[in-house]
Amino acid sequence: MAHYYCLLLDMDGTLLDFEAAEHKAILETLEHFELPSDHETEMLYVEINKELWAALEKGQIKREKLMAERFTRFLKAINAAGDGVEMNRCYLDHLSSHPDLMTP
Repeated sequence: MAHYYCLLLDMDGTLLDFEAAEHKAILETLEHFELPSDHETEMLYVEINKELWAALEKGQIKREKLMAERFTRFLKAINAAGDGVEMNRCYLDHLSSHPDLMTP
């Protein structure tokens, strides 16, 4: 009989509803920094984030740069002042507090 020492699970979109957690975390982050938290603003962030993840997959950017850059670009796009790195930390804190399970 085989003995397994490691079990890997794909959680995002399988066990956990990442999109629901992301939605909540973005809104909480926008509200924390007193920025508009409407659908249009959220979708702007999502688009910037997707572009950066696509660049990461192509090897055009490193993960550390992506984390530092996504909210910096977002703030520039909405013409708002702020610290993109600090905003990313806040977002990740909020994201980690939403373990939304997938529904059948």
